[in-house]
Amino acid sequence: MELSRLIEELSRPSAYAETPFEVRICQTHISVVFLAGDFAYKIKKPVALSFLDFSTLEARRHFCQEEVRLNRRLAPGVYRGVVPVIRRGNGLYCGGEGEAVEWAVRMERLPEEATFLARLRRKRLDTGAVEGLARRLAAFHAAAEGSPHISSFATFDAIVSNACDALDVPGYEGDRSVLEHLRRQMQVTLERARPLLESRAARGVPRDGHGDLRLEHIYSFPDKQQPEDWAIVDCIEFNERFRFADPVADAAFTAMDLKFEGRPDLADVFADAYFRARGDDEGRALLPLYVAYRAAIRAKVEIIQGKESEIPALQRAALPQCAAAHWLFALAELEQKTQSLP
Repeated sequence: MELSRLIEELSRPSAYAETPFEVRICQTHISVVFLAGDFAYKIKKPVALSFLDFSTLEARRHFCQEEVRLNRRLAPGVYRGVVPVIRRGNGLYCGGEGEAVEWAVRMERLPEEATFLARLRRKRLDTGAVEGLARRLAAFHAAAEGSPHISSFATFDAIVSNACDALDVPGYEGDRSVLEHLRRQMQVTLERARPLLESRAARGVPRDGHGDLRLEHIYSFPDKQQPEDWAIVDCIEFNERFRFADPVADAAFTAMDLKFEGRPDLADVFADAYFRARGDDEGRALLPLYVAYRAAIRAKVEIIQGKESEIPALQRAALPQCAAAHWLFALAELEQKTQSLP
């Protein structure tokens, strides 16, 4: 079924057992989320990109199952399971018996105002919350799986490959001079960091992490008891090379978002609390490198989204400028903050 038709069918309240008053739609470059009452249903777009392949129905089912399995580590009560999208009457329906025309992840719907991004923009994000997050992530990384296989994704050569992929943006029609400058600076920084990167990979520091620790994926509920006081969603399930990494690379996404949103002070609080909880003074030297890498990834995603026709036109129009801002941010981070490397 064509994606546009699927979105149209699943936009109807009758497609859900909850029969919500309305259905809201949110899209990324690889997924569509339908907010239906107290629940959210997420489908994967039938796309094949350089870093993922959702082109077949079976692949989309598999990665829906992986999404539930992996995200239950940091949001155990949110991910309810995988349900088929079936034909019922003249339309589609999420759940029930019948031949699946698509698969969806069923989740508890979380309040948007509880995200770190929303709290930051409302000036309601304080140092206590940021330090609490840092300790939570440090504990997650300490308990996460490590192995020689996982460490193989964090060798120098593997990191160079990932960085090159992040900075490979075919079809970008804007000024490429900043991107080219960033590419050269990234190469220089990676060479300086090579001994430390190789040493940490050889010692088994890398872990099976989250891979996408953006502020909009982090929910806090101070009035709840542990472990329900945190829910961190949307980890990377579609490509293990983006999830198997040095824990510093994982934490860097959160630090990058805090800085990019204009709160470098909170980014410093987060970093101090994280490295203190991890007992990883050595890893601090790698933070600027990984912050720049995460900013480059955001830029590439924004360029990809800007070419998808199902994304609203006003949102698409702003994305190239957002990408350029992330590239400039990454370049400044590398030029100003990597003096601590040998």
